[in-house]
Amino acid sequence: MNAKIKWGIMGTGRIAEIFTSELKNLPDAIVSAVGSRNKSKARGFAERFGIPHYFGSYDELVSGSDIDIVYIATPHSRHSENTQLALQANKHVLCEKPFSINHEEAQTMISLAKKKNRFLMDALWIRFTPLMQWVKQAIHDGLLGEPGIFSGSFGYNMEFDPESRVYKRELGGGALLDVGIYPLSTGIWLMGNPVETVALAKLGMTGIDERTGIVMKTRDNKISTIYTSVINRTPGEFTVMGDKGFINVHGPWWHLDKLTIHLNSGKSDIISFPLEERGYIYMARHVMTCLREGKTESPVVPLSETVSIMTIMDTIRKQIGLKYPME
Repeated sequence: MNAKIKWGIMGTGRIAEIFTSELKNLPDAIVSAVGSRNKSKARGFAERFGIPHYFGSYDELVSGSDIDIVYIATPHSRHSENTQLALQANKHVLCEKPFSINHEEAQTMISLAKKKNRFLMDALWIRFTPLMQWVKQAIHDGLLGEPGIFSGSFGYNMEFDPESRVYKRELGGGALLDVGIYPLSTGIWLMGNPVETVALAKLGMTGIDERTGIVMKTRDNKISTIYTSVINRTPGEFTVMGDKGFINVHGPWWHLDKLTIHLNSGKSDIISFPLEERGYIYMARHVMTCLREGKTESPVVPLSETVSIMTIMDTIRKQIGLKYPME
């Protein structure tokens, strides 16, 4: 792998803009091409970010450009199709969350990546921020003693719009896949895989989950409670509780830079963490390190965990009665 890694951006929405702006600040990353189903959008995106090549189809992006890795930033419902397109063209892939619609799609994507010997990762970018890395290590080192409870929420209030991707079942809409993935995946990362999951939800007029509550229990009886919504704004933070105290990580999820430690001894500390840009830059560095080291998956976001997360979300959707048309 060359010293500089060439990226292709698939999709031109808000997340693609955020990620591309941070990639442009990495001296070892070259944003070489962008693709959209609308060539004028691709051209506009390329002009805004100084990208030399743009394409009016995803197929042209992966087959007609000299890129090493593709960042998938298309709607949820197209992640599997678009990832497989890039892998078939022998490109490495970083796929925006949620990784897929369900665990069957995830398995198909992973099987193809292994067959092609290409890198593939779910873009759970918050794991790579300094704060999240500190929390993971602090729990491992026993700061809280034995962790027993995780509580987290991510919800926002969006006016009903049946044409929005958030409210469209055919685009994988709903709170769980859109933002519930943040507290859900964090709870699993910190507490372990659940053996029991119970969920309740309010389904809206278009059939998507407008608000969902989830309780998970691990084999060693650690409990996680998670709330997510597209009609209710939540605190957007999380707390990890152990037998020696608790850590409250202050929101919002898209800018995690401060936490408070409360120990049973009465000691409390507020710790702030530097945050470069929005935080995607840490994930980009990690991915490029993996590529240079010849890895085909990340040790921080392993593919086995990605499948577990998608399987758990399948269980939740079955319980709340949310099925997508493509399933």
